[in-house]
Amino acid sequence: MATLNAIQRRMHPRARALAGGRIDAVFFCPHTADARFAGAQAPPATTLIEAGRRFGAESARSRASGDGLLRDLQATEAASAGVVLVPKPARGEEDAAR
Repeated sequence: MATLNAIQRRMHPRARALAGGRIDAVFFCPHTADARFAGAQAPPATTLIEAGRRFGAESARSRASGDGLLRDLQATEAASAGVVLVPKPARGEEDAAR
């Protein structure tokens, strides 16, 4: 959660400042890297599609953010959405961003 919070502290203001955008919701998997759940840590395409339905957004005009791992790219491709790559904060940056 610390990493997610650090990413969001950077992501929301940057979306506004650099692109005039607004982030209305964040969908994420709460499982850790040690979790043994199918699809753990990656939003399945169905989550992205449901998010689009919730906000009345077309998948082709929507963007999901990810850290560039293959699972993020596969999910957005399956949902016909675009992806905005957001690198994870450097070790220790989570605490500094608080």
